[in-house]
Amino acid sequence: MLLGIAAVALIVILIINENGDDGPPAPLSPAELTELLGSWNRGNDAFDHFDFKLAESEFSAVAERLPEEPDVWVNIGIAAMNQDNDGAFQRARRAFETAIKHDPDHRHANHCAGILMKHLGEFDPAEACFRKVLASDPHDPTASYYLGTLMLNKNEAEAEELFKKAIATEPHQQSAIYQLFGLYYSQDKESQAESLVALFKELETAGTGDKAGIVYSEMGHYGSGIRRFPRPLGPEGDRSGGASYSVKSLLGDALAPAAHAPLPWIPWADGTSPAAMVKEKFAPALGGGIAIADVDGDGDLDVWSADGQSAGRLYLNAAGSFSVAPSSWGVQDGAPSISGCFGDYDNDGRPDLYVCCAGPNRLYRNVDGERFEDVTGISRTGGGNVFTTQAVMADLDADGDVDIYCANLADIDAISDGRQRWPSRERPAKNNLFSNDRTGTFTDIAERTGTAGRHLSRGVIAADLDGDRDADIVVLGGSYQPLLVYRNDRIWRFTEQTAASGLANVLADSMSASDLDGDGQPELLVWSGQPGIYANLGRMRFEERQPLDRWPGCVLDADNDGDKDLLTLDNLRLKTPEGWRDEPIASSLHPFTDVRSIVPADMDGDGVLDAVIGRAGNPPAIMRATLDHQDHNWIEIELKGVRETGKMRANTGGIGAR
Repeated sequence: MLLGIAAVALIVILIINENGDDGPPAPLSPAELTELLGSWNRGNDAFDHFDFKLAESEFSAVAERLPEEPDVWVNIGIAAMNQDNDGAFQRARRAFETAIKHDPDHRHANHCAGILMKHLGEFDPAEACFRKVLASDPHDPTASYYLGTLMLNKNEAEAEELFKKAIATEPHQQSAIYQLFGLYYSQDKESQAESLVALFKELETAGTGDKAGIVYSEMGHYGSGIRRFPRPLGPEGDRSGGASYSVKSLLGDALAPAAHAPLPWIPWADGTSPAAMVKEKFAPALGGGIAIADVDGDGDLDVWSADGQSAGRLYLNAAGSFSVAPSSWGVQDGAPSISGCFGDYDNDGRPDLYVCCAGPNRLYRNVDGERFEDVTGISRTGGGNVFTTQAVMADLDADGDVDIYCANLADIDAISDGRQRWPSRERPAKNNLFSNDRTGTFTDIAERTGTAGRHLSRGVIAADLDGDRDADIVVLGGSYQPLLVYRNDRIWRFTEQTAASGLANVLADSMSASDLDGDGQPELLVWSGQPGIYANLGRMRFEERQPLDRWPGCVLDADNDGDKDLLTLDNLRLKTPEGWRDEPIASSLHPFTDVRSIVPADMDGDGVLDAVIGRAGNPPAIMRATLDHQDHNWIEIELKGVRETGKMRANTGGIGAR
C-alpha cells in the first residue's frame, strides 16, 4: 500500500516512480510491496538518524528481492562506507560495483564510488568516476570539487577551473573555497587568496557553508541516500477513483454569490495622493489571501483570511466546524488586509501571524495559543505606508529562525505629476527583507542583499530551486512587469538569476512551486499572467512544458495515490499512469470573479486534502473533499524543528523541510 502524508500546506509523499529502463519490472503483490517499501523507508529513516548499520541491513533486505535495481545497491554502499572500517569499505566497493554493472552511467553510484576510491588512495579510478558524473551533470559542485583535488598534482589549471566552477554553482561550497585559496596562495596570487579567505571565514563564522567529505551529509547531492522506491506500483494497487469536491461557505452558512472584482488602475489629479482611493477601491479588489495554521494548539487547522476591507478575520476550527474568533484574539485593528502568512518567528512553538496591508503591515505574536499581540512597532516590521501584496516567512539565512520577505506593489503616498495612474511602473516601492535578529526585532536588509527589486511586485514565493538546501526567492511582477529570480548564496548574499533561469520574460500574478515529477526538484506553476508549468531542469534552469488553462489553483495529492494533482475552482486534474484526467467540479464560484487564492489542507482530519478559498470582499469558502475509494492509507505529521549545537539548527515549525 502507498503512504500519503499530509500536513498543513506541506505534502510529503513516498512516491513510487516509474523507473526501469530495461523493461517493466515484475509486478509485486500488495503484501510484497508493503514489505519492501517498509524496509526501504526504515533504511532512509536510519540514514536520517546516522544509524548506518541498520540502514545497510534494511536495504540489504530489499536487495534480496530486487537484486537488479542499482538504487538499492547505491544505498547499501552509502550505508557501508559510513561505518568507517576496512570491512565496510570493501562491502561498499562491491555494492557500488554492482550498481554500476547494472547502470554504468548511474550518477549516484559513480559519485559515491569516486569518493570511496579517493579515500582509499585509488586516484585514477576515482578520477574516472568523477569525470563520468560531470559528463552527465557538468555543473555538479561536489564532483567538480573532488575532481579538482585530484588534479592539483596533475593539472593546476584544470584544478583551478574546477574549483571556480564549483563555487560558481554553489557559492557556499566551503571546501572548494579553501582549496582554491590554497592554490592561489601557492601561486603568489595574494589578492585573489585574500578575498577567498574572507569569504571562508564568513561562512565558517555563520556555520552555513557546505563542506565536502566522506561522512554522510558532506558527500554532496549524489552522495545522499536515494529516497524514491525503485519499483512502480503494481496493477493490484492502482486506483481508478478520485476525490469529489463540494464548494461551501467556510462557516456553513449561505455561500456569498460570486462578484466581479477587477483590479483597477486608479487615476489621480495633479499633485494629489491616491491614498484614500487605494484603500477604498484597490485594496478590496486585491484582498483575499489565506493563511492556515493551528493557532490554538487543539490539533485542528485554523484559518486567517484577508478581505481587503478590514484588518482580516480569524476562523477557529473545532473538528471541521468553523466559527469567527472572539475579539479577545486581538486581530481586528489595522489597515485593510491583502494577504498574510504564519510562521514562528520567536521559536516558542506557536505560529505567529504576519499581515500584508494597504498601509503599514502588522506582525502578531501568538501568546499561549489564546490571543495575538501586535508587536509590529517593537519588531520593526511595519515596512512603511506601502501596498504589500504578499509576504513569506522562511529561514533565508539558514540560522534556525524565520525571516520575512515582503513583495510591495507601490508607495501609497506617491505624488502624481498628472500624467500617470496608480500604481505606476515608473514608481515601484522597494521590497523588504526583514532579517530576524533573534531578539524580537528585525532589520530590513533588502538593499544590502540586492533583493529590494526594481519592479512593481505582485507576489513572492520562497523555495529551494537549485537543490542546495536553502530558500531561493521569486518575485512576481504580475501583468505589469516580468518576474525576478534570486539565488540564495547564504550569509545574506543573493544573486539575481532571472536571465539564466529561462524565466526572464514570464509575467506572473500567481505562482506556486511543487515537485510534480518526483525528481526532488520543484517545478514552477504560473496560474495567471502567462499560465504554464515550467519544468525544473536543475541548477535553477526552467523550461515551459505545458500550458495551464484554469486559475486560480493549487497542487495537492487529491486521491492519495502518491502523485501530485492540480485543483482549480471548477476542475480537478488527476495525474494517472495514462496521463492527466480532468474531473469537472460543480461550483457557483468561477475564475475572473472575487476568488484570489486556493490553499490545500486537511481541514477535517479525514486524511483527504480539502482547499480553502480566499475571496476579495467576501468571507472565505471551502472545497470539501470526499475520496471515492476507502482503501487509502495516510498519516499526518506535525513538523518540529530541532536545534542541536554542532548538528542542526532548524526553525521550530520546520518551514522549508522536504
